[in-house]
Amino acid sequence: MAGAGSLLTVAALMWCGLTAAEANGTNRIGVVVQNVGAIAGYAKSGLVDRSAWMLAIPTAAGAVVGSWVAVNLSEHALRLAMLLVFVGTAASVLFRPRPAASPSDSTLASRPAHDGSPPSPHASRLSAGRRTHASWLAARGSRLAAPAAMFAIGIYSGFIQIAVGLVLLAVLPRLLGIGLVRSNAVKVVVIFASQLVSVALFSAFGKIDFLLGGTLAVGHLIGGYVGARLAVTRGENFVRITVLLAALAGSLRLLTLPG
Repeated sequence: MAGAGSLLTVAALMWCGLTAAEANGTNRIGVVVQNVGAIAGYAKSGLVDRSAWMLAIPTAAGAVVGSWVAVNLSEHALRLAMLLVFVGTAASVLFRPRPAASPSDSTLASRPAHDGSPPSPHASRLSAGRRTHASWLAARGSRLAAPAAMFAIGIYSGFIQIAVGLVLLAVLPRLLGIGLVRSNAVKVVVIFASQLVSVALFSAFGKIDFLLGGTLAVGHLIGGYVGARLAVTRGENFVRITVLLAALAGSLRLLTLPG
């Protein structure tokens, strides 16, 4: 349900009477709470370690920049930016081609080499989720590429946040040479860190409704489980329809907000 959750939340907040700026800020409380639970789940499986938190540092720094821009942007300009993101997110989800089946992290790690030799100790460490930050970057030949990319993603995360999970899942496997399971674990850590600093900044500028935000937090805890179950039982078409309806509702509200 990546992308659908924030679309639905921001659209609902605006229909509840919040401005685009307030909805943009208030949405982040639920995102923080949701990712706390996700981090706990991945940590239990040994997939959250120092390397993920190291990547969270440049992401959080970028989020400060993005959040600063968002809280100082005019309401009209922010509405236009959000409208473009709503439409773009819906299009990317609705018209995205089905990905080819690919082996999981554990499958890749345990597969024998082409010469028939057993998996290397390095592959075993990867399957256990213990690949170090240095080895990730060394695998791509640059120790600056990942922090720079995460800083840039952090700017977007701080600015609007909608569908940043989709961006991370598209970038992390290619940037770091890791599978989707590992990428999901890194994703929840960096989103948590970036949204935590965003909440602080949006709050300082009075752009968060904490009553609705607290309600959102409870809703995210319940909705995360229900949404996952529905996505599994109803399949991809359900997710696509949900994203479309959320994008339409949010776009309509942006176009009809007074002022």
